[in-house]
Amino acid sequence: MGLLAGALTAQSPPPEQLYETGALRAAAEGFARRAELEPGVAAHWYDLGAAYYRLGQTGHATAAWQRARRLQPREPTIRRALRLTPPPDATSARWTWSPPVTPDELLLLGALGWLAGWVAWVLRPRQRDRWAVLLLFSAATVAAGFGLRAWYRRPIGIVLDQTTLRLSPHGRAPALGPVEAGGAVQILKHDRGWILVRVAGAREGWVASDAIAAIGG
Repeated sequence: MGLLAGALTAQSPPPEQLYETGALRAAAEGFARRAELEPGVAAHWYDLGAAYYRLGQTGHATAAWQRARRLQPREPTIRRALRLTPPPDATSARWTWSPPVTPDELLLLGALGWLAGWVAWVLRPRQRDRWAVLLLFSAATVAAGFGLRAWYRRPIGIVLDQTTLRLSPHGRAPALGPVEAGGAVQILKHDRGWILVRVAGAREGWVASDAIAAIGG
């Protein structure tokens, strides 16, 4: 455990030790506290997903590993972990798509290219055709960075455990069908412990809020 570097919250015993000794539920609780305190550290989400996976809670593992991948999309261990919990349908795969770069990386690369292009434009005017290409590429990279940031802010959730899609926000409402654990849903509305979601096939219905873990929005 402890795949990636990051600040760790002092816990006794540490969740890594609990994980190694097989106290998986306690380990998951420890990793969850770390992820709550430091949500920008991919290691916490990866470790949390590993504990959930060993507990047999694949939907919970998928949600944690999806968070980790968005933070460190090129980390091979995270990508291998997600292959253990493949999306249950093509729609879920599309909604959770993640490129091998982060929005901040694209924005930084675009900004540096834009600055270098204008400096070169002024200092070497005879090669302005080349610098114009660099400026266009940099502008496209910045646009891609903002686009990816908007993509990650969409209200997307992962189904933690298989649940039932219902016609209205009530446990006795007519069932519209099952929703498989690990699948992605679009979150449309919250209402007193229930969430209106859109699932694969463009179906809409209500599920209990504790059945969904948001990874975007």
